[in-house]
Parts: sequence; structure tokens; C-alpha cells
Amino acid sequence: MRKPYSISKPPKGRKTYRYKLPGMSSYRSTGKTTRAAAEKYVIGLAKGEFHDNTENMTLKAFAAKMFVPGECNYLKRKLSRDKPISPEMARMRRGHLENHIFPNFGDRLLVSITQNELDRWLIELQLSNKTKNHVLDTLRIIWREAKNEGLLKHDIAEGIERFNPKQVDRDALRPGEIRQLFSGKFEDDCSTWGSPKLATLFTLLITTGIRLGEAYALTWDDIRHTQDDKPFLVVNKAAKNDRRIGSTKNGKERVTPLLPIADEYLKNWRQQSNFSKSTDLIFSNDRGGVLQRNVAADCFLATITKSGIHSRDRVLVPHSLRHTFNTFMRPILGDEVLQEITGHSSKGMTDHYDHPSVDSKASSLMSQQTKMSYTWNELFEDEKANTLQIQERVS
Repeated sequence: MRKPYSISKPPKGRKTYRYKLPGMSSYRSTGKTTRAAAEKYVIGLAKGEFHDNTENMTLKAFAAKMFVPGECNYLKRKLSRDKPISPEMARMRRGHLENHIFPNFGDRLLVSITQNELDRWLIELQLSNKTKNHVLDTLRIIWREAKNEGLLKHDIAEGIERFNPKQVDRDALRPGEIRQLFSGKFEDDCSTWGSPKLATLFTLLITTGIRLGEAYALTWDDIRHTQDDKPFLVVNKAAKNDRRIGSTKNGKERVTPLLPIADEYLKNWRQQSNFSKSTDLIFSNDRGGVLQRNVAADCFLATITKSGIHSRDRVLVPHSLRHTFNTFMRPILGDEVLQEITGHSSKGMTDHYDHPSVDSKASSLMSQQTKMSYTWNELFEDEKANTLQIQERVS
């Protein structure tokens, strides 16, 4: 006899079985990791013994519409109290869910997640303290809503301590570390970074200094050529945390030269990509859409760790490649040209991204040594002359 429900194995990368009852348009998670437990759960649902909004609710099922305009009760309630959440803030919180929270806790039952788990997870996140606090705020909203709906007895997120919001600067890669990660040979770098797409992405980031979100939003027709066939990029858009494509950080369009190595890698990647039309994203996901933010972050961390690069007491993330570009190009290009290429609005921001070594600082200052020596010698000579005059008078 045919069962009045369907049970599906966990999707790739997930642990919980899914189910579908008559009248449902899509599968939902059972929150169970064995088929027997999943079947028992679905039979209980079918018989009406319990509902899908009890303690058997998974985080993803509960937060499926959270921060979605027009569908989220939290947003509607805020609006009714004349305390509306801006579209930008809603998109940011939804991005926290999709990019960070769901991949780690989405298939877990709400009641099974502990405060210590969330606390440890936040500590280990490869994000700035400021961003971690934003993610914590999103968690607090979710747990408060779940408690208000009677799904949880305690709001465990409220007890998690906030992080020191002091800005922690990202570090730049050192010359030896750059050579460990980038060989200048396409096949070798594909092996290092795990795929042609990611090898091309990271090579582009370190040789152009563009932001990760700007790279994610690039299409093939953003690669242009001058009259004498020199390649360059037009940077006029960026992918946001919720994978929506919008304007660049300062809202301005800029042009960035393409080095021969980056141009070569892009050509090689285009030949292999399934999305090579002029309007296709250069670095898309398997469906041609915008990549998730954590794809680059996870790969970068795994690769530097595998390469033996010590990141203890350092903040090394994909954005470090922009700092690296700024650090090595500033002495060559000068502030004005560098600001035009990177899109920095001020010399102060360029200073923030510069990480000169002691040797490079010394080399820069040594060029002023002659002027300094000349000035001090004059002073010493005058002092020496005055001393001799005094001695002559005394004698």
C-alpha cells in the first residue's frame, strides 16, 4: 500500500531526512538524522499528533521567512509600531542567515542548539568583531521570536557576550607567502586553490586590488581593451551579502589595469566555464548566479592553512589580498594613481591599507638621509665653531 507521505534522503552536505505530505509543494526537513526517526516523525504529523511548529521545528524551517519583506512577521510588527527596519538592514540580516547561520545550524532542531555551541561558533567565525556582533544581533532576534511563539523556553542567544568592537585591521601577505600561494602557472595555481575558477579569482584579487564583492559581480563584458589591445577591467557594481548586485562601495565607476598573468588566467577560465557569454558572471555558482560569500572565505582559509602560512595573531581573509596589493603597489604607483585604481576616497584610507615592512620603511626614509645629514652637519659644524671660539676665549 502506498504511503501517504514521501521521505527523502539528506541532500549533499546535510544530515537530516526530508519529508513531503499531500498538498505540500516542496520537501521540508524532519530534523531527524535516521530514516526510522524521520518516518516516526512524519507519521505523527500525518496523524495530527503534533504540528510542525512544536519542539520538532528546525532553525531553517522557523526562520524561512525571517527578514523577507512582506512575509516576515517581525518586520510587519516593527512597521506597525512605527519602528520600520530599513530594506538594507533586512537584506543584511537575511544575508547573515543564508551565508553563515543556515549552513551551520539550519537543519538542527531549535531546541537542540545550545548557548555554548553558538558562542564557540561565533568566536571561530572568520569575520571582524564588528560583523560578529551584527550576526549575534540577528541570532538574538531569531531566538527572541522563537521564544515569543512558545517554541523555546529560554532565549539562549541573549546570554552570549558581545565582542569588543575595536577594529582589527586585516593583514597583508608577505613576499614569501605570496610565492607560496601564487606560482604564475595556471595549472599549478589551480592545484593550489582547488579549481580553475578560484585560482583565477584569487589571482585577480591580488593583482588588481578590487574588492571581493566587486569580483563576484564582474561579467565577461567588463573586460575591455585599449586601442593598442591592453586589457583592463571596468568596475561599476558589487555583490552584496544577500547576493544582490548593487553599486560599488563609493557608488562610482572606475577602471583597473589587468596584468598579463590575470588576463591569461581569465582567458583560460573562460574556455572552461559553463557560463562564458558576455553578460554571464565570471565567477558564478553552478546555476550562473552570484557565489555565496563564504565560498571564497572558506577556500582562502583552507589554502593558507594547507600551505603552512601561520595566521596566528594575524587576520588573513580574502580582503587581505586588497591590502597586499595596496602595500606593494603604493611605492610604485604613488597615492594619486593608487587611489584611482582601488577606489579609495582619501589618502587616509590608502594609509589604512598600507602595511610596509621595517625594511621598506627604512628604504623609503633612507632616500631622505642626505638631506638630513646635510642639515645636521651644518648644525654640528656651527656648534663646533662656537665651541672652538669659547675655548679660545677661555685659554
